[in-house]
Amino acid sequence: MIWRTDLHITQYFIVEAANADQDSAAPGASEQGLSGASVVRSAWCVQQTQIGKYHTRCGHGFTAEDANALHDRLSGRSVEQVGTGNALNGPDRLCAGVAIQTKYCASGSKSIKAAIASDGRYRYPGQVLEVPPEQYDEVIAAMAQAIIEGRVEGLTDPGRAGDLVRKGSVSYQQSRRIARPGNRDSLFFDAKLHGPNAVLSAGIAFCADYLGRHSQASTPRRQARDSAAAAAAAGAKTLFSGIATSQCLRTHGARKMTVLMRHGLRAAARTSAGRKAVGAVARVSLGKPVAGAAAVNQCSRLMRSSLIGGAVTMAVGTAPNIARAMVGKMTWDQVGRRGAEDVASTAGGMAGWTLCFTVGSIACATVMTGGAVLVGATLIGTAGAFAAGEGARHVARKAVEAAVGKDVAPARPVVVPAWLTALLVAQSASAAERFHVMHTHHPRLPQWCRFDHARVDREAMEQAKCEVLASLASRRAEAHVRNTVAFGRAA
Repeated sequence: MIWRTDLHITQYFIVEAANADQDSAAPGASEQGLSGASVVRSAWCVQQTQIGKYHTRCGHGFTAEDANALHDRLSGRSVEQVGTGNALNGPDRLCAGVAIQTKYCASGSKSIKAAIASDGRYRYPGQVLEVPPEQYDEVIAAMAQAIIEGRVEGLTDPGRAGDLVRKGSVSYQQSRRIARPGNRDSLFFDAKLHGPNAVLSAGIAFCADYLGRHSQASTPRRQARDSAAAAAAAGAKTLFSGIATSQCLRTHGARKMTVLMRHGLRAAARTSAGRKAVGAVARVSLGKPVAGAAAVNQCSRLMRSSLIGGAVTMAVGTAPNIARAMVGKMTWDQVGRRGAEDVASTAGGMAGWTLCFTVGSIACATVMTGGAVLVGATLIGTAGAFAAGEGARHVARKAVEAAVGKDVAPARPVVVPAWLTALLVAQSASAAERFHVMHTHHPRLPQWCRFDHARVDREAMEQAKCEVLASLASRRAEAHVRNTVAFGRAA
């Protein structure tokens, strides 16, 4: 309900509330830098796949390799995709030490034929042949026949044909659909690909939000619940942005964008500093040393994916503000201001993460081994993304204010919770005492309005009542002291 007991006090308090709400930054805007970090991580996840080859004639073969490798990783097995080196008759990947060769053809006879050399012998001795699950039985029978005929090196028992054949995690038709955007299988594959990054983003957001709430006078349970909601929103945003980015990267326009990025990075790599920077980023993102054209190509793909991901993230973040402006809850001027700050903060977070994670990985590798390097680099990258994003947001705000002036929000009435009104009436609070309570607690009134609903946190509500009664008692004690002093002077 709206406080209307004393018109003078109400009007004064309305102005105070409006002046306190001049900040055009959206709630949690300082976390936009962390969104920029998640964009870069999503881009790095995408570049672990062979998405640049999905559009080719045999693109479904590359999607099958990526889908099966991702399934193994999510199952907890160590995976090294060595097939990108294009070694003659080399394995596509090593899974828990087992060399695997993936063959996804239209039928089982064609899949086994692709694994047979011109002399009729099995082309990949020592490697397990991975085929679509619907072709497994047919390929097993063909492999057993090849063993009987002596065309498989090192094996004479046809009963061991099963040791050389493995079911893939996706069917042939699914591998074809994953290569194209806008269908259920490609969306599900992208969700699995970006799921771990979304979980990481949610964890970082929970920690940042929970630590930031320690200054607020609320219960630990409420702090944890609010932080969990913020973490869920951050994880969902990261997952959606990652999926949308991967879908866009399957289009022809994304391939054109890679060429433009490559031209720009080639110019930057002509300098000594640029060459070292490109090489360091490519090395950290790939997990192995690269240089020259390979480093430029890797960084151009990373930059392309990051720019697309940044655009998607900005669209996701700006859409709610546009909706608020359309229903009159925001001005279009505020939408523009928030958009400018969010762009700067996201870009700062992307740059901060890339720089700090790269430097942190190289530095941690000198004193740590194994997963500790990744953990240390992630902490350093997160801190760098947050600091760079916050700094970029502050600079953007100052620039906007210098160009078009400060944002002055229109005065709005203050919504007072019904339980607070009833409590003050029950305490026979005077107009001055009401004003004191409102002025002291007005930043928390929107939060306290939730206590008017049927389902309410009773513990938090009782704490709020205690705070109001303590504030009212303090005001009355001060008034009593003043009255006593005045009476003594008069006497």
